[in-house]
Amino acid sequence: MNNLLSVKDIYKSFHSGSEEIRVLQGIDLEVSKGDFISITGPSGSGKSTLLHIMGGLEHPDKGEVILNKKPLYNHSDKELARIRNERIGFVFQFHYLLSDFTVTENIMIPLLIKGIDRSIALESSGKLLKMVDLENRAHSKPATLSGGERQRVAVLRAIVNQPSLLLADEPTGDLDYEHAKAILDLLRGLHRESGMAIIIVTHNKRVAQIAKKTYNLVDGKLEKKDEV
Repeated sequence: MNNLLSVKDIYKSFHSGSEEIRVLQGIDLEVSKGDFISITGPSGSGKSTLLHIMGGLEHPDKGEVILNKKPLYNHSDKELARIRNERIGFVFQFHYLLSDFTVTENIMIPLLIKGIDRSIALESSGKLLKMVDLENRAHSKPATLSGGERQRVAVLRAIVNQPSLLLADEPTGDLDYEHAKAILDLLRGLHRESGMAIIIVTHNKRVAQIAKKTYNLVDGKLEKKDEV
């Protein structure tokens, strides 16, 4: 079996004053190793919430997330943090790089948290930077990088631990066309070379088209589109 992640009957609501806003209403999704999935939907439809639930960042009101055949939310907060660091990579619309650290140091952080020797972490970071032609920026601070460069570094930080699952939340939302294309090409290449499962949530149909399987989130329900 190649099953990696199972999302079963997920519900999630939020409250605004006395009003209950039902965002997710019975979401089911099966993710296999090597899948490349996009989830589209209008702003406020719950795409980011669903991604956060799949990645162990936000508990559902009801339902279950199974990662590697084990219920994700049965783990303690400390164990969840370890799983997120080692098995799940996250890329957000904003890069969230640490401004006081160099590009190399930002990429190394997940490895150092895992307990990897600094020299090995340094070598791994260097190899990744070379892969995306950013080795000349290794000692630069994030503020000196372009938006596209910062997002490429954010992707490298997300994959440095070689996760089995990469979750990307509007990864090109803040980028112009050329920089967005570079990020999409990078994600395509990572999927092709590593075989890691990738899930992208986006409202941009052009971004969604790079995936092999596409879903649409509307009225709290997930609808599968034709495979591409």
